[in-house]
Amino acid sequence: MYINGTILTNSQPTIISICSIAKQRGIPTSANNQHIKLLIKTISFIREIKCTITTNATSVNYRCFVPELIGYLFVCLAAMLFLFRMFSFTLWITIFVAIIIIFFLVKIYFDHQIRRIVDSIIPQSVRLIPELAHKEHVEWINNPLVCSACGAAINKYSAKCISCGISLPNHEFIKSNTDHSGDKNKTIQYHYNTCEK
Repeated sequence: MYINGTILTNSQPTIISICSIAKQRGIPTSANNQHIKLLIKTISFIREIKCTITTNATSVNYRCFVPELIGYLFVCLAAMLFLFRMFSFTLWITIFVAIIIIFFLVKIYFDHQIRRIVDSIIPQSVRLIPELAHKEHVEWINNPLVCSACGAAINKYSAKCISCGISLPNHEFIKSNTDHSGDKNKTIQYHYNTCEK
């Protein structure tokens, strides 16, 4: 089962800087020019967790394979099949709901621990913390007519920044000029001029 996440940054961290911090913390890494692979041993008590990290201009994205979650899911399903004949249907449903809640709590625990570990290997200089952000960058974030990543001028209808290419989630949509749904009750009168020869 996979756990995905995103951590926002001021700028794109270099792969070399993330690898060096990970090695200082004792986390084995392998990297190429596009992504980093980590083997996280500290939260998994059965196996290592394989985590792939990619970086871009405004975030660090991670995707981790957690084999224990598959094991927990299998144990939950086996327990439900075993308990089906032993209890009444109402009690069985109650136990089923409790097992599902426990499974999601375990997933949330793993998600929190993985995020904490990935966050710890991001260089301090690129973290998106208001105290560490440049004054100019904070102004970009607060100004809706400026790209929050690069500071380029945008308008309220821009879906992407033309300078850095980041998606802008708060853009407005242009109303189609061919949409006449509000004109259903209007009558249009046409006047023709006839020319007699």
